[in-house]
Amino acid sequence: MKPRPWCAGCALKSAPSRQVPLTTCRAGVVCERIRTRQPLTQRKIPMTSRLKTTARMPIAVFGAGAIGRMHIERIQSHPDVCLSGIADPSDAARELAADLNVPWFSDPLALLENTKPEAVIIATPNQTHTSAGLACI
Repeated sequence: MKPRPWCAGCALKSAPSRQVPLTTCRAGVVCERIRTRQPLTQRKIPMTSRLKTTARMPIAVFGAGAIGRMHIERIQSHPDVCLSGIADPSDAARELAADLNVPWFSDPLALLENTKPEAVIIATPNQTHTSAGLACI
């Protein structure tokens, strides 16, 4: 079998007309098959598994209405994430945060500054999505 002039990894991910030459491989390395000139069936591909970490990813929620509460329930039940805080100016949101033993903020910017979440779920009215999303960047 004659080796192809592109990385097998790039060739598998792109159409034949868009295959990438070895000098500009997307992976930045020459694949094992091309380097050793082995057929694809003889190449040993290491199996990778999902990283297991003990830390849970903190997620904040903007808005504690019906949609926000649904997201909060899902966060609470997921083993890999934790609720880092709730931002909503209502008294019901303050009570919910107290029941869940998480920080409550009336201002989303204060939540971002104090809790530093890795992700945010924006469950506010549609017209506020843009400003809330830009605040997260």
